[in-house]
Amino acid sequence: MYMQSDWDMNDGILHILKKIKNDEEIRCQNKDELIPVMKCIKKMCDIAKEEGLLVLEDSIEDILASNAPYVDFLPDKILLMVDGTDEKLLLEVMLNDILSRNAKGIELVALYAYMLGIYFIGEQFLLEIGIRREEAKEALEKIREYAKVLPGGEIMQ
Repeated sequence: MYMQSDWDMNDGILHILKKIKNDEEIRCQNKDELIPVMKCIKKMCDIAKEEGLLVLEDSIEDILASNAPYVDFLPDKILLMVDGTDEKLLLEVMLNDILSRNAKGIELVALYAYMLGIYFIGEQFLLEIGIRREEAKEALEKIREYAKVLPGGEIMQ
């Protein structure tokens, strides 16, 4: 497990990226399975941007009803984000969840995409309301870089 005191966002994400890169299953699986995942992330981004984070929290049931693969990862993370959980703690929770599932293949890529989506939404919100403006800008640039490995990752561009 990753603990906040002995890791940073880059280490945790690079660990997952290494697992994705070395996973033979991913190269063999149908990437079309990720389309509903990316649509779900896009929907969450749109809700948060157009209607606000509280509406995103109210939309959890709709998000679950989308039946996107591995969508069960999202509800508690959305709640933590909306409640203003420190972003490093939120990342720790998400990374630990992903690693505890021992995810492989498309599941690993989907969970990674969800993690980036939640983090992106939270940082975008902080940027827009003017809290930690420079830190949020830097974090958003990193997220955009990390998202480039995902099919459909351009939604975070």
